[in-house]
Amino acid sequence: MTGLYLGLNDPYSTLMTSSEYSDMMLSLNEKTFGGIGVYIEKNQSSDGQLTVVEPVEGTPAFKAGILPGDVIAEIDGMKTKSVDIMMCVSKMRGPKGSDVKLKILRDHKYFDVKIRRDDIKITSVSHKVIKSDKGNVGYIRIRSFASETAEEFDIAVAEVKKPSNDIKGLIVDVRNNGGGYLNAGLELASRFVEKGKVIHKQVDHNDIILSCNTLSNKPFVGIPTVLLVNRLSASSSEIFAGALKDNDSAILVGERTFGKGSVQQVFEQDNGCAVKLTIAHFLSPNGSIIHKKGIQPNVKIEMKPRLVGKKDDIQLKKAIDELVSK
Repeated sequence: MTGLYLGLNDPYSTLMTSSEYSDMMLSLNEKTFGGIGVYIEKNQSSDGQLTVVEPVEGTPAFKAGILPGDVIAEIDGMKTKSVDIMMCVSKMRGPKGSDVKLKILRDHKYFDVKIRRDDIKITSVSHKVIKSDKGNVGYIRIRSFASETAEEFDIAVAEVKKPSNDIKGLIVDVRNNGGGYLNAGLELASRFVEKGKVIHKQVDHNDIILSCNTLSNKPFVGIPTVLLVNRLSASSSEIFAGALKDNDSAILVGERTFGKGSVQQVFEQDNGCAVKLTIAHFLSPNGSIIHKKGIQPNVKIEMKPRLVGKKDDIQLKKAIDELVSK
């Protein structure tokens, strides 16, 4: 059966065992699990290599020196190139205190890393207020689009918009965000785009284009916003970015996004396994193709993904300038 799905020549359509399906649901819905703490994606621009989107700060992967953009070539001797991403996730997870050995490709060189698993606690949204001589700005980082992301985002917005912070605008950061739930991206887009506007389009297997308008009864942010994107912003991040850009709801700063513009639906089977199939490709509200093309920013600034949040984060500095200079 796995061979049949490989014959589709689509890395996102696959048969998942019961354990792989359980791991996928865990990663999207649970807060704690045993693992090493990395977000990963299959990079179609590099022949489907398993690529680290970002290690979670403070986790074993982060402490071991794993960096955004690293290619995981092997997991405990298993080559990852032609293996479904959820099987790779399952292989890296395990009980706290157990070890996993990775073969990493970085800057055209291979090296091995042994990492001891730990309990991984995931929060998809973090926030802070960035102060500058020209004014304060709110900053919200979205690391994934999970089941509780919209709720966490609303709490973060309320915190940074407190009158005492006196912010001039908001920076939303989806760099190194590999995506997640489609609906979570649409819910967040509805916080920025006026009611009744198109925020998403998708083309099904019959070439029928379906449109989605802003979701009703969502709290509206309503302040100047800059959205930070980069080459590892994928899937739901691109839906979110396309909605804000095409509706002039934010200025996009950074680089062209990843280009993962396909929609998968999961069909759970009676025996606990699941089938994940690509059912559509999504477009930006203006009808631009995203798959393998990505979203182009309004202000282009190239920077290595591993510098996100570091001292030399020139993309963040530019985003701040865009807000405080107006």
